[in-house]
Amino acid sequence: MKKLLAILLVVALAFSFAMLNVFATEEDVVVTVGGKASDAYVDVVNNVECENDGDKLVVTTLNSNDPWVSILLDEIDTSEISSFTVKYSIDGTLCGNNVYLKDTEVNTGYSGEIGSWTSPKMDGKTERTFDMASEYSLMVGTKLTGIRFAAGKDPGMTLTIESIAFNKADGEVVAVVPCVISTSRDQLLVDGADRAKIGGNDEVTDVDLTGDVGKELKIWGWLATSSAIKGFGYKINGGDLVTNAEFTAEAGEDVIAAAGASAVGVSRFSIMVPITEGSYKIEAVVETEEASEVIWTVNVNPAPSDQPPTGDVTVSIFAAVVAVAMAATIIFVKKKSF
Repeated sequence: MKKLLAILLVVALAFSFAMLNVFATEEDVVVTVGGKASDAYVDVVNNVECENDGDKLVVTTLNSNDPWVSILLDEIDTSEISSFTVKYSIDGTLCGNNVYLKDTEVNTGYSGEIGSWTSPKMDGKTERTFDMASEYSLMVGTKLTGIRFAAGKDPGMTLTIESIAFNKADGEVVAVVPCVISTSRDQLLVDGADRAKIGGNDEVTDVDLTGDVGKELKIWGWLATSSAIKGFGYKINGGDLVTNAEFTAEAGEDVIAAAGASAVGVSRFSIMVPITEGSYKIEAVVETEEASEVIWTVNVNPAPSDQPPTGDVTVSIFAAVVAVAMAATIIFVKKKSF
């Protein structure tokens, strides 16, 4: 048995190292989309090395064994775009450099259109515009989730992707990724006491404020964006947005450093929401020059799932206590009788 376990462990480790050679972890690689830095990142790589050189992604071919790099996109709606433009440069011999797309309906992987391997090539060394209708016709109307670049077959060749812009028919660039690069959901405070947890809260957080009706909930944290920040606000159950200049708090040097050099806007938020009775949903919102986005959803006093009402629990506990007491009495009587 020990020998079998040892063999399985060795196989598992070997498999892990092999996978590490093929797949990259989620890296914070900045890719410029539509002229603005986005939070698109390298999704998967194969036989290449990637590095971030400012706002450019530099890909170096390690060997000739089908090298490529994939970038994750945020479901770009192709019904709104007519083309996309890639600005790039190549240091080495142009060889291959096909461009593949992945979407939510046609492709389960970067395999071309229904296995037909539709993958137009970059035909220059500085810029190439791909027409959706003629070059990726079956994907029109779907939502793109990724773009893959064949890095060329020559070892040591460098492909530098400078920007990727998705364009409307009238030339307008479509906003294809959220403006929020990163968010730190730090605390939900009432009278200075945390009702959630200090740091690392989930994007959707449940919180019990039963005993805090009439007070204010302070939604506290920070975020970095790829567009200038105009302010913060909140919505109750999807209603009107409530804003206040005092919801914006200054970001310290530690926050600015954590946000990274690619961030255009960096700020703390201190959103104050009055606490009322009942269960309801609070959506904390950031407004930027480009869009408004929900950065934290707080479910106040959410109804417990598969749990009886408090009264039923009390009755059940009382019944259990009575049953135990009766059992003890019977045993005592029996012992005394005996």
